[in-house]
Amino acid sequence: MWAIIVVMQPNPDTLKFIRQITEDGILTDEEVWSLGTFLNEHADAQKNWPGNILFEILKHVFDDGILDPHEIEAVGHYLRGIELQCSFTQREENVPVLELPSDLKFEVIDFRLPVIEHKFKVLPTMQFEKEHEVDLLKHECDCAEFSFKRQCLPNGSLGRACKHMVTALDMPEVSVQIPKLEWNAKLFDLIRSHSQMNRSLDPMPSWKLLKAEAFECVVSWGDQEWCRVYADTPEGSLERFGYHLTEDRWSYGATPPGVSAVTKYLTDPNALNGG
Repeated sequence: MWAIIVVMQPNPDTLKFIRQITEDGILTDEEVWSLGTFLNEHADAQKNWPGNILFEILKHVFDDGILDPHEIEAVGHYLRGIELQCSFTQREENVPVLELPSDLKFEVIDFRLPVIEHKFKVLPTMQFEKEHEVDLLKHECDCAEFSFKRQCLPNGSLGRACKHMVTALDMPEVSVQIPKLEWNAKLFDLIRSHSQMNRSLDPMPSWKLLKAEAFECVVSWGDQEWCRVYADTPEGSLERFGYHLTEDRWSYGATPPGVSAVTKYLTDPNALNGG
């Protein structure tokens, strides 16, 4: 008897959305609700894989109007399965065309938060949130996320930037105090893109800017298995890509511009250890 294997073509918009909410390795109730909203508002996503599966799962999860930790964990389990399948069988449409020699040598620059002697009050952006105070001199915030996940990270690390700190850094009266230098344009891009999505930066201790010829990207990593790569797409938007260090694969099969050279850098045993 012959076995028939059907390879499902994913809906690219659904993949891009779930990449945004899963590549930090943390799935929150807010992100699960946002996934449900996305599927409700996009009929094509509901009808095609993986949205058709997720839509049915979320209808069951939302049935009582309450999300408990076990339900969030179950949704995360399905999302991890989707990510693995896409990583090994798919590559998203419109793969970036820029390629660089794999032996290209990058100029590597430490990427750090700017130091500004000021404290700011950041107003709540969602119901049930409260006002928070951000100290841009010490890179501290009085929110719970900073206390539990970011306070232990090195001084100056971009990983210390919770969403309230990101919001503060994007304020016009703050951004004008940050010197605009030849190498730090990506800092403004990172802050702007995360502020628009009301998101924190990845809670990773180490951040580097890789520069070579007309190409540049930002790499972040820590004690986890994943590295994050931020690079411009051909359309000019900053996009985040995930690379699994031990499994040697790109999350969802999506690769950044210059993937050969970037992958070689990430797999160099000396690179991520400061060599």
